[in-house]
Amino acid sequence: MKEVSKKNTSNKRSELPTDFQQINGDGDIYEQMFKYSVISIIIHDMEMNIINVNDSAVDQFGYSYEELLAKSIFELHTPEELDHSVEVLNEMRQKEKLSVETSFKRKDGSVFAAEATPCKFIIGDKPVIHVFIKDITARKKAERELEAYIKEISNKNKELEQFTYITSHDLQEPLNSIIGWSSLLRKNEFEKLGEIGTQSIEIIEKSAVRMKNFITSLLEYSKLGREKEKSEVQVSELLNNLELDLSDLIQKEKVTLHFLGKDIKFKAYESSLIQLFQNIIVNAIKYKKENVPPVIEIKAEELPEMYQFSISDNGIGIAEEHYGKIFEIFQRLHTRDKIEGTGIGLSHCKKIVNMHGGTIWVESEVSKGTTFYFTLSK
Repeated sequence: MKEVSKKNTSNKRSELPTDFQQINGDGDIYEQMFKYSVISIIIHDMEMNIINVNDSAVDQFGYSYEELLAKSIFELHTPEELDHSVEVLNEMRQKEKLSVETSFKRKDGSVFAAEATPCKFIIGDKPVIHVFIKDITARKKAERELEAYIKEISNKNKELEQFTYITSHDLQEPLNSIIGWSSLLRKNEFEKLGEIGTQSIEIIEKSAVRMKNFITSLLEYSKLGREKEKSEVQVSELLNNLELDLSDLIQKEKVTLHFLGKDIKFKAYESSLIQLFQNIIVNAIKYKKENVPPVIEIKAEELPEMYQFSISDNGIGIAEEHYGKIFEIFQRLHTRDKIEGTGIGLSHCKKIVNMHGGTIWVESEVSKGTTFYFTLSK
């Protein structure tokens, strides 16, 4: 049996690739990992003198192996980073390992940003520092570009918000004048205007009111997202307050509101969340069936990574081909002579849900009712 085993072993060895380098299982493997690592590695003593480098460090810095061994680690830093290097060295005395962002200078004078990870080891009886160096020049450039892009977008958003506010405010003043003078003219000059004149004034007045409502909605839309801090919101409390705010409309239309499911308490942008629920509930009342009192059910449930809500009604429903259209700004499914509106309400809802890291969608059946679903991330 021993002879067979030796023979098999001999055969296996003869089958090994001839172009592979033989190493033992002790120190050799670590030497190979050090030498051929794609990360630059520099080893220096406590006097900052370099005592070993790997091939990647030679390629990275442009010096020969011998030239690097004749240098101090400080000589590879840019002058601006020397004080930082001393700080890192002092910090290393308290920590076993840390990572810092710094910059190094190559032999040709070019500078590159790096993430350096110095680690403390003892070789024999001598304490040394292994510094793992990763070039992050491309990453830092991308970060600067992204930061500049975000700043530019932020500035443009501020300009747009200011433009929207000023424009909306300036537009409302003449509209208020039109509405006021039209109403005054209609009431005080009724006999002189006659039936056709009075009807014309009423059309002007209604058009001006509709335009004012449209501008107000647009202004509200531009303000979404300005809340800085989230606050604790209790769903039952929010809905109770909303029911009080809408009490006149609820009584007038004989609305029945049911809250089902879990009474969740979570952090959200409260005023925006109120607007989200209000817009969907008011829509459910607005798009009710003729002579059928609206019944609205609100459900809430907690999922592993988010909260999910649904608001269902027994209204006229929405055709499936319009599901995507209803969340677009200024889109309407019905003419104003049938149902008043600006076409912005559900766009508000989508924007608010997006602010909370969630999604919104609809399921509906014409003449049977509609359910809006939305999620809010935890």
